[in-house]
Amino acid sequence: MLYTHMKLRHLILILLLTVASGWVLSSTRTRLQTERLTAAPIPAGNPLYLPEGRYLRALSFGFEGFLGDILWFNTLNYFGQRISIGKDLKWFGHMCKLVTELKPKAPEIYEFCGSLLSWVAKDPLASNEILLRAVTHYPNSWRMHYFLGFNTWYFLEDRQRAAQILHHAATLPDAPLFLASLAARLLASEEDPTLAVQFLSEVLRNTKDPAARSQLIDRL
Repeated sequence: MLYTHMKLRHLILILLLTVASGWVLSSTRTRLQTERLTAAPIPAGNPLYLPEGRYLRALSFGFEGFLGDILWFNTLNYFGQRISIGKDLKWFGHMCKLVTELKPKAPEIYEFCGSLLSWVAKDPLASNEILLRAVTHYPNSWRMHYFLGFNTWYFLEDRQRAAQILHHAATLPDAPLFLASLAARLLASEEDPTLAVQFLSEVLRNTKDPAARSQLIDRL
């Protein structure tokens, strides 16, 4: 009797999660199709098809990772579609925020969103929000601190803070030797394009998405 009750409970949870996931996928597609067919402006505020993170966590019924995978697929699809038709990425930052809330232990998502929010979506503040979350979840990752430090210097133009972040990154396990002198170079030079080239080359080596690679190559 107990086994039957547990089995029924699991079945209900799976059905509810399937419905919630289908709603996210279907409503995202519908909204994207609507944007492509009309030039009417979208009202300010959060997108209707992307609720706040706390609501998505409630909809996941404990399966945040599974729902996060679906939303990540939609985020990549959204990025590729918007870039292909020359549209802005107005909801990209919000989607990245939601994905990292549902999947806080996915370094590739932090790197993808943290880089492209600044370089392509022109939203370095949203990028910094994502990267600050990254270093919280990966305090010993030199790469996460490197991304944060670069964004803080290049886009937010805070050399002092960037130097502090990169000094710390240089002390973390497996940090490459170039980080040890990078902070000093930032403080000593007003403009050093070789640093941006180095950073973009590093990002490209770890970017598989074709649309993202195309945009980053253009920036490089």
